[in-house]
Amino acid sequence: IQLDAQHLDTTFFDILHEQLKSVFEHYQSPLATAWSLELEYCLHAAVFWFTLGTDAASPGLRLMGLQFRDERSAKTSRGMLPLSLAQKILFFLVTVLLPYGQRRIEATAIENNWSAEQDSWRVKLHNVLKRYAHVYKVISAFQLVHFMLFGSKYRSIVELLIRARLVPARRHAARAGMPFDFLNQQLVFSGLTEFTRWLVPVLSQAQAGVISLGQSLLHQIQFSSSAAEKPEQDLDSSLNECSVCNASPSVMGFAGKCGHVGCYVCLKAALVDDPYAKCNRCGLALTALRRHEPWASLEE
Repeated sequence: IQLDAQHLDTTFFDILHEQLKSVFEHYQSPLATAWSLELEYCLHAAVFWFTLGTDAASPGLRLMGLQFRDERSAKTSRGMLPLSLAQKILFFLVTVLLPYGQRRIEATAIENNWSAEQDSWRVKLHNVLKRYAHVYKVISAFQLVHFMLFGSKYRSIVELLIRARLVPARRHAARAGMPFDFLNQQLVFSGLTEFTRWLVPVLSQAQAGVISLGQSLLHQIQFSSSAAEKPEQDLDSSLNECSVCNASPSVMGFAGKCGHVGCYVCLKAALVDDPYAKCNRCGLALTALRRHEPWASLEE
């Protein structure tokens, strides 16, 4: 139940974070990108303040019927004393401030290429933080195994250190009606999301392959037809030559607003790869595409 509550809290935070990012996406401000990490941990701090900071249960704990108890001051198993101020400060320091500091230093090290510096205090600080993060993950994994298999009272190493234990909010509350349907829906949604993330690049590559295959087939048909019969009129090859593949005359020729001709498949493939593609002849944007008459000049 405690792990289910943790999963629910993570899900609720992800929903809030997505809503916060969608607000700044409309403005397209570079500040939102530069300060995205700060915005994320400000949201972490706000969630911490309105839940544990005010002795209120988080959404996940509330749904699972749990709350934190100060295990140091609990005289009996029925004692329900809330966490002390010192415990809250330590909890906030370990779960919000330290992760933010580590991620900010890592991001700064990547942006400024600290790895190129040798014997620098910044590189040493970065290495110490990486070792700290590795040791913390290993200890947390052992604590989780101890919690799941050996009946530990604490689900994380942080709760063990500050002696903050999760207990039922009501001693005799019924647990049969807990909303596990939400968890099932979330698992299905997460699975569909991961499948979609895998499927979209595959479909994009398949689309590019089909376009390339169609382009090569059309060019072969064009070359075979041009070899079989000659046009009755002598065309100016520079007017009907494809601006992308240089086929003359172009296959199913289309012309942009600038008037330069290209094969339909070539121009369409260029616009699929880049919606703002430009003409290879003059550099103008490929807009207002229209069917090109083979025997007409550009001036017409």
